[in-house]
Amino acid sequence: MMRVQKKGDLTLSPLYIELMKEGLLSIDDLAEICSLHPDLILRFREIGLITPAVELFDKPYFSNDTIMRLKKIYRLRRDLGVNLIGIEIILNLLDEMEDLRREIRYLRSRVRI
Repeated sequence: MMRVQKKGDLTLSPLYIELMKEGLLSIDDLAEICSLHPDLILRFREIGLITPAVELFDKPYFSNDTIMRLKKIYRLRRDLGVNLIGIEIILNLLDEMEDLRREIRYLRSRVRI
């Protein structure tokens, strides 16, 4: 049986404590950290710009990497005026480039051995 922990007047459930240990963030956490409306973050999730690390009880929880991704999305929209479809294409290309860089680093390390 998991015990409920108290923090001041706030009662923290074991599930919440575990999520915090894992560094997982709720939509509200992301909204506060990134100064975005939660509905906008939900929209980004619906169209696939961000993906939760895990879903518990029909609630999505995101890794810390999502913060940087949301900042990229916001910069592309605000600074460059890119629409959501364009943002999706750009982010997919950036992800692919990062995967290729990782693969090149791995292959270089194997050649040096």
